[in-house]
Amino acid sequence: MKRWAVFCLTVTLLFSASAVVDGAEGGLRLPSVFSDHMVLQRDIPVPVWGRATPGSLVTVEFAGQRKTAEADPEGAWRIVLDPLLASAEPRELTVLSSIGNQKSEIIDVLVGEVWICSGQSNMYLPLVLSERGKESIDTADIPNLRLLMITPRKEDSFLQTLRVETSAMFPSNYVPVSTPRFDFRGQWAPSQAGSGKVKSFSGAAFYFGRRLCKELGVPVGLIQMAEGGTPAESWVSEKQLQSRPEFGYIYERQALWEKNREQYRKKFETEALAPWRVAASAASAGEKKPQPPYPPKELRPNWMASSLYNALVFPLSSYAMRGVIWYQGESNTEKADRYQLLFSALIADWRQLWGQGNFPFYFVQLPNYGSSESGLALCPWAELREAQLETHRSVENTGMAVTIDIGEAGNVHPANKHDVGNRLALWALNNTYGRKDLVCSGPLYRSAEFLNDRIVLHFDYVGGGLTVPPGESLGSVEIADAKGLWHSARGGITNDTVVVWHDAVSCPQGVRYAWAGNPEHANLYNRERLPASPFQAVKNKDK
Repeated sequence: MKRWAVFCLTVTLLFSASAVVDGAEGGLRLPSVFSDHMVLQRDIPVPVWGRATPGSLVTVEFAGQRKTAEADPEGAWRIVLDPLLASAEPRELTVLSSIGNQKSEIIDVLVGEVWICSGQSNMYLPLVLSERGKESIDTADIPNLRLLMITPRKEDSFLQTLRVETSAMFPSNYVPVSTPRFDFRGQWAPSQAGSGKVKSFSGAAFYFGRRLCKELGVPVGLIQMAEGGTPAESWVSEKQLQSRPEFGYIYERQALWEKNREQYRKKFETEALAPWRVAASAASAGEKKPQPPYPPKELRPNWMASSLYNALVFPLSSYAMRGVIWYQGESNTEKADRYQLLFSALIADWRQLWGQGNFPFYFVQLPNYGSSESGLALCPWAELREAQLETHRSVENTGMAVTIDIGEAGNVHPANKHDVGNRLALWALNNTYGRKDLVCSGPLYRSAEFLNDRIVLHFDYVGGGLTVPPGESLGSVEIADAKGLWHSARGGITNDTVVVWHDAVSCPQGVRYAWAGNPEHANLYNRERLPASPFQAVKNKDK
């Protein structure tokens, strides 16, 4: 985590050039999302907005359209372009203001498919640190793939507090972003081989976008909106959280942190910062200094409810797009039993904010990580995966990329983001773009039949049929006896179902598959080589 914090700071600085188009104070301004090399969403109305001198007439010109609006008393203006056809032709978007004859020109604008790529560190993990990263960077000349990595404004950025060479590692001006912002930092860039923007961009998002660009034959724009080490509640509006009494625990926790913040700060200073300073000072000339410590969550502004919603989500929310891909959940495993409700609220919150209906929301189920021991008390990651599965089952137009076979037991940031991005792309291609010839998921548990001493399991997304690797028998399956004790079970595949049993359990009461942080022998797939999701089911409670 220490090295990760410093790397995050380096990546942020690479992408930190502000793209705000400013006139004089109070003059014409566009948010950073409108910059050279941008992609506009095809086939739906496209808002363009910004600030100007109050009362001025603002005109937007693009692709033969010319539309005008008046800036309100606060200087805000908004114009909506009619739906645009996909186009790889570089064109210019012009914005003019009647007061002062101010003009902003944005060049090399394409029209195609725009996706928001959000979450925490596994979405943030850059291509340069991903498996196959060097090869992908060296072959990244894809003119119709455009990348935008957005980060909070400098004064809002938690990473700005990580002053590596100073004693003020966590300054006293503790300021979570408590109100919605107008803008963030970032600038669009085309995908070019060897460029710093490609190296630093999300590996999972890059592979997702590259696949879409190839399959769809239209420009693709990716907006990376991810921050490492952040819980889901940071990404949800205050209005949404405070409307549900079930989320009261979030504010109770924050009140406790606020009350004890000075104690947390002193502990961090004594137990982490002071030893680091001693070690850093003792380093010989030319010797690499030790990495600085990462502040605990109690001291991170980005752990505060709605902070990233205010800093990133809200200022982006008028931008027309097709959908969202999401990789997050690691920071919510301590409250895994609350995650389904929280995650569902996040999706509903964003859909309401964008006002584009129930747009596609495809997410990554947490991969294998940590202990191979099973059991609910030992498996917060297994419980959170179950919450993700239930979210997919209950929330319309969602998809879940299963990654239980490509994680790493000792690495919370597994390097294989190639398969992550491609599995997310399968959902988009099948469910959003109508490629029904592509199987978009591995087997997802649907129902169980408890038949005397056997359980018959039924699945969706069996594709060409259920299978296990050659020479292997089905593993990682357990059944519960009448006392609630779990036993490793035997299993067999019959057509598109799985039958499981245990010779000493005459009337099983429950069944679960891959129920561990890092389950051993989780080897159920469909013939398209996509893995089955972990799951659990209890007799008489199964739907």
